[in-house]
Amino acid sequence: MTELFSATAIAAGQAVFKKSVSDLYEYISEKTGKKILQWNTEKKIETLYKKISKVRQVKTIWQVDKPVDLSEFYCDPHIKIDKERKIVRKIADIGLKGNILIEGIAGQGKSIFLRYLSSRELLYGEVIPLFIELRRVDKDHSLKDRIVAAFDALGLDVDDELFKVLANSGKIVLMLDAYDEIPGELKSSVLTDIEDIVSKHENIRVITTSRPQENIRTSNYFSNVVLDNLKKKEYQEVIKKLAKDQDWANSLIGHIEHRSPHIKSLLFSPLMVTLLVLLYKSYQHLPANLSGFYDVLFQMLLQRHDGTKPGFTRQRKCDLDDIQYRNAFEALCLLAKKSPQQSFSISVLHGVAEEAIAQTNLKAKPADFINDIVRITCLILREGDEHRFIHKTVQEYYAASFIQKKPDTWAKQLYTRISDSDNRYKWQQELEFLSEIDSYRYNRYFLLPICLDVLSLSEKQLQEKRLPATIQQAKFILNGVYIYFGSRNIVGYYYGSPIISFEDEVASLIDKIVQLYDKNPVTVDSFIEIQKINPTKGNPPEVRGILEEKIPIPASLFLDHPEYSLSTLSVIDKFFANIFHIAQDISLSLEKTESSSLLDGLV
Repeated sequence: MTELFSATAIAAGQAVFKKSVSDLYEYISEKTGKKILQWNTEKKIETLYKKISKVRQVKTIWQVDKPVDLSEFYCDPHIKIDKERKIVRKIADIGLKGNILIEGIAGQGKSIFLRYLSSRELLYGEVIPLFIELRRVDKDHSLKDRIVAAFDALGLDVDDELFKVLANSGKIVLMLDAYDEIPGELKSSVLTDIEDIVSKHENIRVITTSRPQENIRTSNYFSNVVLDNLKKKEYQEVIKKLAKDQDWANSLIGHIEHRSPHIKSLLFSPLMVTLLVLLYKSYQHLPANLSGFYDVLFQMLLQRHDGTKPGFTRQRKCDLDDIQYRNAFEALCLLAKKSPQQSFSISVLHGVAEEAIAQTNLKAKPADFINDIVRITCLILREGDEHRFIHKTVQEYYAASFIQKKPDTWAKQLYTRISDSDNRYKWQQELEFLSEIDSYRYNRYFLLPICLDVLSLSEKQLQEKRLPATIQQAKFILNGVYIYFGSRNIVGYYYGSPIISFEDEVASLIDKIVQLYDKNPVTVDSFIEIQKINPTKGNPPEVRGILEEKIPIPASLFLDHPEYSLSTLSVIDKFFANIFHIAQDISLSLEKTESSSLLDGLV
């Protein structure tokens, strides 16, 4: 991939870019009658190009000490549009016009992909890509403020009049990274701001990334594509790119293929492959599950500088051993979830560190502890006056690890609060880790109670194999799920308040309902008549930007429709049977774990 950013390619890109900026300069002058002095010399255009191209410089878990050019480690990902899977090397390759939402799970490289697209568009020189990290949007800095700041960083003072001209020029592409990292209470207002910009300026284009199930996915202003997992042997290209020694890379690949084939199922994202390479280099060991990768990460980074330089010991400011550092770091990761922000000022992080040190009964100065974590492990990065975790999953794993070590009564209370919370989706990744590292309590205090609640059964009734299946319970499950119609055809669905442990089962149920609709396409109007709603005012409050031609229908409404009342019963039966069997398996597993026979002969 390095040749894509070769000196020849960059020189050619600069030439085209100069022409594009010159055209934009003339366009601005014509529309405003003003001469924009900041960009009117060739030297300043070269400076502008260099500033924008800095988007390629990133810090990653692979290279934590200093920014590196993404061309050194980038491998082409695949996107999925409907059932088509393809490689994208420029925005036009996506094959969709207008604004695009790129969805992907944790660790798939969404931010790196967006940075790559930004840098590639710069080489083509036809537009000015403006890369903006949405995690920096907060109550004091709106999206518009961040856009203006991005222009200011490029040397252009933008007022409302000039922004309007730039937005309408067709030369600006807003590359908005990580919608999911916007504080929850600000997401609706930021989505409104985005939709206002694209509705008022039809020539501006927005490309944004997000984890799945955010409300932006239902916006009528975006076409959605999915960043796909690594498939089959695609993980091998990532290993070869990361490893400088190709013989070593081939040796590791051979080890995975012939001696540890089970590990391949974990190598579904660039992040997981990167962790594998890091850990194998340090320990010559392949973890058995997702949590295993993260479990040894902290120790490895804390010791890496020392272990790779014989006789060298990196000085630490705190008088803590490795276990104490980890305990305090885990507490910090959990306590940081109190903040809606993804970036922390030094004063906020200092307060979190102080509480984390107190919670773990350690003696250390918060400033010294932060300094050691930033300087030695690099799991928290300092960027100017702000700090952030090197990757969101780092915070999520070590927060889960902190929970796993807490007493039973504390953990039970937390699991119960999460299961009762309307905002439990934000804990999804932690829960995934906890299902591996704290499986007993996860099943006992979180998953089994949810199963029994869904089934309206007691644990005793579950053991008696009493299987319910009622329309009323199905409505409860589908509460907060909306099916969308575009031009009178189903175009998708939205989880307003998902039961995260059964997302696959809910999706399967809705797919069955959609299949029934395809076989028996009753009119949208008949659903609206049943609910007695106005289609232009029937949007769920969490969703914005749904126009008249994209109508939301509550999924539970299908269960009341006379055309569906009989045919959906079999679907509901199967749905409840799936959850019933899940609950039975959990109950049996817990029963074995809790069996006193295990103690026989021990004490």
